[in-house]
Amino acid sequence: MLFRSWAWPTNYPYVLSSPFGWRWGALHDGQDITGTGYGSPIYAIGVGEVIYSGWGGMTGKDAGLNIVIDHKNGYYSVYAHLSDTYVKTGDYVDRKQKIGAMGRSGNVTGTHLHLTISVGAAPYQPGYKFIDPMQLWK
Repeated sequence: MLFRSWAWPTNYPYVLSSPFGWRWGALHDGQDITGTGYGSPIYAIGVGEVIYSGWGGMTGKDAGLNIVIDHKNGYYSVYAHLSDTYVKTGDYVDRKQKIGAMGRSGNVTGTHLHLTISVGAAPYQPGYKFIDPMQLWK
């Protein structure tokens, strides 16, 4: 897998506001990205199938309105805290396709995208493992 093939999920300029890792005794399972404004577009980082689009679902109610994409290569991307979704479960998406809008739904303190990457299985399903999303662009 060529990691350079992943697209960035937001417009520019952006701010990396809270990184992946342990904080306050719990794993922050993604990278928070802000700075592009409420309602700004969110893009698929790669081709794949939307396996969830809606409120909560496999990621839980704290994620608010979110989308989960199976990239069919062992990677799954989650786009959480959206204000709107433009795709539905079962849709196939292209790299850089507009899939939603940045928001502040769920358990948040402000407008941002929470981008999570799981490998091996969809998030919170048997066999999943979270990785730092920023590894995709190194």
